[in-house]
Amino acid sequence: MNSQAIEDIKEERARQLNVKGWTPKHDDTHVAGELAAAAACYAVPEHFRGDSLTGFLAQAWPWNWRHWKSTNRRRDLVKAGALIVAEIERLDRFVAPKDAKNEGSNAVIPHISRLRAANAARQAEWDSFNKIDLAYRGNELAGEVGETLERAVQLLSLSVLTGKASNLIKKIQRQTMGLVGSLASVDDLGDELADVVICADLIAMDAGIDLGKAVGRKFNKTSAKNDLMTRMTEGGGVVL
Repeated sequence: MNSQAIEDIKEERARQLNVKGWTPKHDDTHVAGELAAAAACYAVPEHFRGDSLTGFLAQAWPWNWRHWKSTNRRRDLVKAGALIVAEIERLDRFVAPKDAKNEGSNAVIPHISRLRAANAARQAEWDSFNKIDLAYRGNELAGEVGETLERAVQLLSLSVLTGKASNLIKKIQRQTMGLVGSLASVDDLGDELADVVICADLIAMDAGIDLGKAVGRKFNKTSAKNDLMTRMTEGGGVVL
């Protein structure tokens, strides 16, 4: 099917990519459905929108209001269509390739972005008001490591790395709250979390654990336990 509407959506999608610079790499950071939410804001009729303080827009618009560029009804729908295309393309990039079984049993590690997509989808389902903060995540991380330590003394090295990560979280939180003391950057925290993942994989290797399958199995068990719909597929894709 070819029509002026389709052509206009294609043109708008090209503008997003080539003029605005919203590349696939940029779009892949919007793992919580922001592109679809923005599309919904442009698509909904004006009398349903409300304003930036109340109504649908106040709840759904995912970004700073300087990015809100409503013009007229048709133009807004074209933008919505292009944003929907961008979201579909983003989801398609997270779909596991058909030959994922040939990538090795730990395919989930090099394809950690798929886990990120699954985590983001389930987080949006579970914590729809986005109440969870970095402090909660630090406690959650410490708790998970504590459970693991009950199962293997070998994981002492993992707890040390996790402790370092938790310490960095404390320093970042301290900076956020404007308190004095030593500080840390998000990149520093990323390095420590990467060490945790690498160490966990080494332990899994020594114990003969297929970490890729274990992550998917545990993710799905947690979703089932809490009556949530998001699942990871065997190949590493995400079922929303």
